[in-house]
Amino acid sequence: MRGDSHGCLGATCGGRPVCKRENMAIIKEMSFKISSDIENLASFGLSDSSTEKTEITPSGFFKIDGDQYIISYTEESENGRIFTDITVETDRVMLKRRGAVISDMEFCEGAEHASEYSVPPYVFDTVIKTKKIRNKLTRSGGRLDLYYEMNIGGQDKKVRMKIECTPTDKD
Repeated sequence: MRGDSHGCLGATCGGRPVCKRENMAIIKEMSFKISSDIENLASFGLSDSSTEKTEITPSGFFKIDGDQYIISYTEESENGRIFTDITVETDRVMLKRRGAVISDMEFCEGAEHASEYSVPPYVFDTVIKTKKIRNKLTRSGGRLDLYYEMNIGGQDKKVRMKIECTPTDKD
């Protein structure tokens, strides 16, 4: 694979390089509260009255690189470990998962992003339509809310993902 030492291929978005890991500073170890409300939709976007609620509280790292916040954590699932990086920029959020789940999702208000969601050996086509990004992150933590519609493997869903970042007290 060609690219820099991090495997990036020199891609840009809006004239900015996508990978900026060279100057990244780790700010704090954090604990996170990550919750999702996923409403399953029937035909024509009508709710089928089932909502999946999940909540995890992993520890990880909160990093700042210029105008980017990077949230990194590991979680355990029934299929193994999942390593997650969430990169928050001024106008978009990228969520990258590796391990027991493999996915690259991009959230940009009003935009649609197609990708794949893989739980080996299964692979599902996904389309994300971002409705709203509410970014209340600061250097000391904070909160990120993502509101989006998702079609995964032909199933329509409405999702609200909340991520709360709290400094871990280390004495």
